[in-house]
Amino acid sequence: SRIAIIPQESTLFSGTIRTNLDPFNEHDDASLWLCLEQAHLKELVEKLPGKLDSEVAEHGSNFSQGERQLIC
Repeated sequence: SRIAIIPQESTLFSGTIRTNLDPFNEHDDASLWLCLEQAHLKELVEKLPGKLDSEVAEHGSNFSQGERQLIC
């Protein structure tokens, strides 16, 4: 649980933005929003209908390559 991986090829998993950011459900919403703000993704996610619970398509295909890299 203490290993960090910085992927060179950005791959997201099917699910939600929340589950991609916090797969073990260890952080509160405020922490997730802070991370999104620091990665310059807060405005993008705020515009999505489900916000943190917005669906991520397989391999993140509903996001641009740059957005996928920032989420990773």
